[in-house]
Order: sequence, then C-alpha cells, then structure tokens
Amino acid sequence: MRKKIKTICLMSIIFYAGCEDSESSGGLNEAYVGKWTLSFSATYEGESCSGNPMGGGDGTVSNSTTSITLNADGSYLNSDAMICVEPGNASDENCKGTWESSENKIKLTLSAIPISMEYNVSESEGISTMSLENLGEQTSNGVTIGICQKTSYTKE
Repeated sequence: MRKKIKTICLMSIIFYAGCEDSESSGGLNEAYVGKWTLSFSATYEGESCSGNPMGGGDGTVSNSTTSITLNADGSYLNSDAMICVEPGNASDENCKGTWESSENKIKLTLSAIPISMEYNVSESEGISTMSLENLGEQTSNGVTIGICQKTSYTKE
C-alpha cells in the first residue's frame, strides 16, 4: 500500500510539473509582431560574444535585406537575398515557421525540421532588438577553436 501511495504521489508531481510548464510558455506578445531587420552579425573567438569580432569590422550591418517578420497568427517568415528570396520564400518550409514569446524571449521554430532558436529581446531608447548567441567551433589549417556567433535584429 505504501508503494502505491508513493507511486501516485510521484505521478501527481510529474503531472503537475508538466502542466505548469505548458501554462507558463507559448504566448504571443503583440509588441513583437512586425518586421525585424538584421542589424548586427559577428563571430568571436571563445565562448563569450564580446571583444573584437574575428575578421575585422564591428559587426554592424547596414542596409540589410535580411529580415524576420513575426505575424500576429504565430507564424514567421525569413527573407534574404540568397535562400529565402521573396516571393518564393512564403512557400518554402526552410524560410518559415512558428513563433512564441515569454517574458523577454522570442522562440522561433522552423517548419522544415523541428529546430528552435530562442532570441533575447531588449529595448534601448525606444528601439527593440532581438539577439541570438550560438557557441560552436571553427577549424582552419587543422586547428580547431571555440567560437561564439552573435546575431541581432532590430524591429522596424
């Protein structure tokens, strides 16, 4: 009998935790709806996306044609000059997906394969920016180093 009670208690905790997680995420912040244009892209040596970017420059992107449009229905569309070229990008599963938000985060999930990216949203002087930092490795001449790639989009 004691074993059954422990099992029921454990199952109740797991069920409660599962319910709690699903209720606290998955909203759509209306302030995030709209077009976000690429404004920064840089790769840094090491695990910190700070300091001097590799390859020179400061990472600022001017006159970008790369953007992410977050729609009010929870869908998003990537546009750029190489792969997700308009108007064909609207039907390309590699250029669209769904989005959701919670607190100061925007999570994009690609339609083609279930890959999600979570951007941090910040605001400064009335300008909203969403940024993503990815850790990885780069190999050159047989030498592999750790890198951090930072990408930011600014809301129009």
